[in-house]
Amino acid sequence: MEQTLEKKLRHAFNASVPLVAISTPDIGDTIHRIVNAFRNQARGIIIWDLVSGHRPAENTSKSHYYGLPAPTAQPIHNPVDFLRACLNLEPECVVIMYGLQDLIGPHRPDLCTAIFNLRHPFSVSKRMLILLGSQFSIPSSLVNDIIVFDQEYPKDDQLFELAKNLDHEVSKHRPNQKTLTKEELAAAVAAVRGLSLFQAEQHLAMGFTKEGIDLNLLHNLRKTVINATPGLSLDMGKLTFDDVGGLRQILKFAKQRFQGNDKPDVVVRIEEIEKVFLGTTGDLTGISSDALQVLLNAMQDNGWEGLIAFGPPGSGKSLFSQVLANTFGSMAVTFDLNACKDQWVGSSERRIREAIKKIHGLGRDRVFFVATCNGTATLPPELKRRFNYGIWMFDLPNYDERKAIWKIHRRNYNIPDDQPIPTDNDWSGANIRDCCHIANRLRCTLTEAAEYVVPAGRQYRDVIENTRKEALGRYLSASYPGPYRGPEVTTVSSERKIDLN
Repeated sequence: MEQTLEKKLRHAFNASVPLVAISTPDIGDTIHRIVNAFRNQARGIIIWDLVSGHRPAENTSKSHYYGLPAPTAQPIHNPVDFLRACLNLEPECVVIMYGLQDLIGPHRPDLCTAIFNLRHPFSVSKRMLILLGSQFSIPSSLVNDIIVFDQEYPKDDQLFELAKNLDHEVSKHRPNQKTLTKEELAAAVAAVRGLSLFQAEQHLAMGFTKEGIDLNLLHNLRKTVINATPGLSLDMGKLTFDDVGGLRQILKFAKQRFQGNDKPDVVVRIEEIEKVFLGTTGDLTGISSDALQVLLNAMQDNGWEGLIAFGPPGSGKSLFSQVLANTFGSMAVTFDLNACKDQWVGSSERRIREAIKKIHGLGRDRVFFVATCNGTATLPPELKRRFNYGIWMFDLPNYDERKAIWKIHRRNYNIPDDQPIPTDNDWSGANIRDCCHIANRLRCTLTEAAEYVVPAGRQYRDVIENTRKEALGRYLSASYPGPYRGPEVTTVSSERKIDLN
């Protein structure tokens, strides 16, 4: 059975564990939970931060500092000085320090040493130091000394109780004191999933009105929070499978999976994944290797699913990943691991973990990854295995697929149905879209617009030949059942007017 944070901390305290770090999305709520956990167990609880210095927790006497100097007479703002003073702390006391996650690292050996110096004195006297932060990247000098706990985002039952209590207060100001239905509360919970408890409370307080609930406001507020997370962005597009021509086999699979058991709540898109991990073997900073390991562990531990969309440019890989979530009412998130990288030591690692933690908060164990890829040679085998639904080959569209794509983009760009299409051999779906776009903007015919289009089959001839050779018999086909057997033979020439009706 999964233990709560409070039980983990009490267990660690009873075992005389001296040094603990907690990654938490809500420091205020976690402090409250720690204080409650030790209210009847620890002799005293001291809280410290860079601005306020040290002070007793709310549940302890304001006149007793358990061996530390009185903050009114001698406030200690320097973390190293405070940690040194903690050597005089009375037995069975707990110290909570927050705001140090950006300071603990190889650039602050004095701080790391001060923390390490508490290990033995605290372990023999049942004292505990608890470090709080949004995410920790423990330096090598302390990695074997600190136990790290992960405080997850609130679960749906917690959010539901919060929403219910807030709605009860707001309902007092509604006509007939009407409260929201269970279904409406569930919709509100879905709109704040992936937020900290404090954030969820603020958003719900703004979204609950005298008229009921403003779901659009809640969704927009959450979008702002997600987009503020380095590496993550929320896709609010409206395209669905109706906007996709061809690719019938992978669309069939997607419908079966998303209409089957445990439908994924979140679809995470990673563009050109081969470029993200291209430097895992030669990256001296270790950031790419760390990102790979974090992603692999998260997919394994949480049972996250996924597939790799492989093929030449313009073949529909990105389009498929964009429309998948919209078609089935899931949340669409783009994950850019390169955007997590930062110039400061340790910051990149924390950002990557924060992004993974946010994804888990949004989807729990119902997360589906779609990674687009132009070449799989550089992908580590262990990464390929995590994408358990395989690698799918997206080839240039055949005659029937091009016919369907022309129909879609004629409609999107208001191109008359009786207007002839140009010769489209070797065209990708993106070529067809671009031709219709140009015809619309230039007020010209499709044949004239085709003068400004270079067929993908010619522009990327070498790339296409290589991808076809690589995929032959090894990867699944996105267009027809079974392994990829090569491009489907076109039996009808497209060098003539095509009836799209």
